[in-house]
Amino acid sequence: MSHLEQLLTHSSRRYFFIVLSGLLLVGMCGGYVLQADYQQQYRYTQQRNRQLEQHIVTLQQKVNALPVTEIFTPVTLAPVFSVIETLRKSGGRLINWQPGEPKATLELLLGWERVPWVFRHLSYYQGINLTSFKIGSTKDPMMVMLTLEFSYEN
Repeated sequence: MSHLEQLLTHSSRRYFFIVLSGLLLVGMCGGYVLQADYQQQYRYTQQRNRQLEQHIVTLQQKVNALPVTEIFTPVTLAPVFSVIETLRKSGGRLINWQPGEPKATLELLLGWERVPWVFRHLSYYQGINLTSFKIGSTKDPMMVMLTLEFSYEN
């Protein structure tokens, strides 16, 4: 008889099945314990999720109860002064432009109907103040001389 046949004799077969049955029983009990632990963790997680959902609802109600004081509107900055843009939009002709720190002189030839427009246009620029002006000539186009003061903050 070979060694394997001797192990699988009638008495050793019975011993083998007893050990196998014991291992299966231990495995089933261990599985039941693990399953019960997972179920307990699952119930705890569900309960915790319900509590968190209630807390979120409470916080949302508190936020909704807060008064809305101001709606955010983006701030748009006024454009920086441009002689070329001013001439193009006014339809005037440049006579003299002397930029300087902090004052500059701008002389233009403009039609009488465009003179008020130039003053209104200059008011839209940031960092520029009209310190003096002179309107000369009684015929169209008129000569307009402006002294501008720049106050850019860098």
